[in-house]
Amino acid sequence: MYYREIAALRFWTFVDQSQSCWIWKGAKTSTGYGLFIAEAKKGQKHQRVLAHRYAWSLANDQEISFKHHLHHTCGNRLCVNPTHLELTTVSKHRGLHAKAYCKRGHLKPGKRCKECNKMMTKIWWQRIGNARRKEKRQLERQG
Repeated sequence: MYYREIAALRFWTFVDQSQSCWIWKGAKTSTGYGLFIAEAKKGQKHQRVLAHRYAWSLANDQEISFKHHLHHTCGNRLCVNPTHLELTTVSKHRGLHAKAYCKRGHLKPGKRCKECNKMMTKIWWQRIGNARRKEKRQLERQG
């Protein structure tokens, strides 16, 4: 057998296919993605590959360039089911994961929440802006 076929057989032993999401049971990264160490050819180092990327490559018989990401349509980072993985560009993938709401629960249309920005500006003027105005008036009266 070829190295790729041996690695593929070993890969599927770490996958639980009993549900619609095929759950990776092997090693995991610190960010919660599956990690697979693919066997390399003689004289080469072993490759560390994200499990979902490896599964997609096996199913589609092509490598994924670094310009592309795979989006989990199911939202499960440990899922390696190729039908739950969508090949996207990096910018599109970031857009899919952009938060629609700020930490205070306001709808966030862009990078910053307009409601929170207004609130923080008001608080700044109450605390610092008014104090600076008072200091300026005092200096004008003295001078």
